[in-house]
Amino acid sequence: MYTRPTAPRSIGGVLDDAIRLYRAAFSRCWVLALGGGVLSAIVGVWQARQMATLPLAGLSARNPAGMAALGSAMARLGRVEHSPMLWLNYFILMLVWLVFRAAIIRRQDAVASGRTDSLGEALGYVVRRLPELAIAGLVFVLAISVGFMLFLAPGVWLWGSLQLWLVAAASEDLGPFAALGRSWRLIDRHWWRTSATVAVAWIIVLVLGLAGGLFTGIAAALAHGDLVTVLIVTQLLGAVISVFTMPMLTAAMVAIFHDLKLRRDGGDLAERVDALQPA
Repeated sequence: MYTRPTAPRSIGGVLDDAIRLYRAAFSRCWVLALGGGVLSAIVGVWQARQMATLPLAGLSARNPAGMAALGSAMARLGRVEHSPMLWLNYFILMLVWLVFRAAIIRRQDAVASGRTDSLGEALGYVVRRLPELAIAGLVFVLAISVGFMLFLAPGVWLWGSLQLWLVAAASEDLGPFAALGRSWRLIDRHWWRTSATVAVAWIIVLVLGLAGGLFTGIAAALAHGDLVTVLIVTQLLGAVISVFTMPMLTAAMVAIFHDLKLRRDGGDLAERVDALQPA
């Protein structure tokens, strides 16, 4: 059973809260994580099938026509990359990512807050707010992209300051710019703490991903270099692994979000009490 802390925690304490929240909410979230992973895998498999049409067989260095085959492959790859259908798939993939990740956050926040909910309620809530989530996501991507183009450091800083926007939007019913602003205000003066906690969560996820890489290597050996088969197996394994990794990342962010709220709300309360005291 998960009990939300009533006082700010250390980085280790927040990670411990995230793991407890992950366990408590896993039964509510694994179906959502699997659904998002499967739909993402479908897009990946479609792209792999597109690659199957490329003339890759003649790219051997011992083939006199190897350079010509390489040029033909690159030209056709360029057409695939700029295909309207491919860009449509990317757009759909972004919406799928928003829907399922926000629904997972919604359900985990319900566990953290002691709120009753259901799978249908979480999905329905997110779908109704999908336009707002898409606007916030677009602003987030544009902001960090501009930061990276100006220089690496501003992009990293903006990413770290705005990274909790989806938690704010899914748990506090905030609009696009209000959610981004909420993340900014909570992380202000806590950038390093927040980023370090998220980095540890990512390391845990990457360790789990190494297991998928091992199975991908085995699949590559069994497929005798068949690139399409390897890509398909990779996507399917990714869908299975996402059942465990996606809720871990969101649980960490929900735990950080509530810890930062305690820090900010506690600091605001202390300031108000000090203001009421006579000089």
